[in-house]
Amino acid sequence: MTRKFLHYLLLLIISVVFIFSAYSKLYPAEPSELFVFSHGIFGWFGSTIFVRLLIGVEFTIALLLLLNVYTKRVLQVTVLLLSTFTIYLLYVYFFDKSIHDCNCFGGKLPFTPVQSILKNSFLIIISIY
Repeated sequence: MTRKFLHYLLLLIISVVFIFSAYSKLYPAEPSELFVFSHGIFGWFGSTIFVRLLIGVEFTIALLLLLNVYTKRVLQVTVLLLSTFTIYLLYVYFFDKSIHDCNCFGGKLPFTPVQSILKNSFLIIISIY
């Protein structure tokens, strides 16, 4: 396996995860909006805007990686985004035991905070690589 092939394979893996994540939050969007709203960070309107922005960012990251456009910068943004979510998930794991599904993939694929931390860590490692 050549280094270039491995590079594209890793970009494909990251892209597929982000596309599935965005799609699963989009159809339907309401459960994700309710999840964000239930944490009290945003009101209902802010939650809907936040979720739709997040979906857009995830689709954009995936598309740019698939097209191999601004790859280095997009991977930096990816690491930043995944690190932010991981910090939030660590907070949830240690301080909010009531959350059993992080809603990372909408309602399509339930992930516990620990599973999501592991997923994010894997994605961060391959993004850095």
